[in-house]
Amino acid sequence: NRAHEEDDTLTAEILLENGSEEAIYGLLKRFTVKASNQVVDEEEKAQIYNMVVELQSDAIPAILRFIRHEAMLLHPLKALTEIVDEPAVVGHLIEVLHQIGPDYIKTPERKLHLVQHLETCADSRISEALLPFLDDHDETVRFQVIQALSERRDEACSAALFERLLTDE
Repeated sequence: NRAHEEDDTLTAEILLENGSEEAIYGLLKRFTVKASNQVVDEEEKAQIYNMVVELQSDAIPAILRFIRHEAMLLHPLKALTEIVDEPAVVGHLIEVLHQIGPDYIKTPERKLHLVQHLETCADSRISEALLPFLDDHDETVRFQVIQALSERRDEACSAALFERLLTDE
């Protein structure tokens, strides 16, 4: 087991040293795997997270690519937030949400993670970006969007939520 952990660390260091977008993306893929030992899993993910954050702007293209294509976004979203300012994070996440769209049904977890992360931000662009997802195919995503919009003091959000209450759906 110890040898396996050392191999994983060496592999991560080799990818980090390579520094290419592909190598950084490979590091990020560790977030899609859950090790059977929870303590080791958390330690390895923390190590990868720290490595990625240390790369600063060099990691951004790989993080954005990961966010566009993978479902397990907690650590990459946290890393992106650590590296760039909130307006840039919001801009990137809104762009990804628009690319995914409310009709995408394969992995609703991606949308859920994006909405949850946007919910923590105080940017006026968020309300408009979330409104189309009131009609999302996934009920959990719709509920998360309703929660995110209901906490904003925005007239358009209030009107959209009120309109939804009046429909039979």
